[in-house]
Amino acid sequence: DACDAIDVVTPTDHHFAICMMAIRKGKHVFVEKPLAHTIQEGRDLVNMVREANVKLQVGHVERFNPAYLAIQQHPLNPMFIEVHRLAQFNP
Repeated sequence: DACDAIDVVTPTDHHFAICMMAIRKGKHVFVEKPLAHTIQEGRDLVNMVREANVKLQVGHVERFNPAYLAIQQHPLNPMFIEVHRLAQFNP
């Protein structure tokens, strides 16, 4: 109750319930992607946001990563990209 906005950073299957509570209290919400566990939950959140007249933003924070912003100034034409996951996969 003592804030204007919340940041939802939980496993996806909890996004809907937490966002719904915040929206019903008239709070603006920043939620990590994906927005919801199902398409219907996502649609329901969008409808609730419209009715409550609050803002809802889905996290695409890597767009603002300083490394990503810096590399945009350099023309790249990669022929091969190799990726290694350093963290254990968490479904």
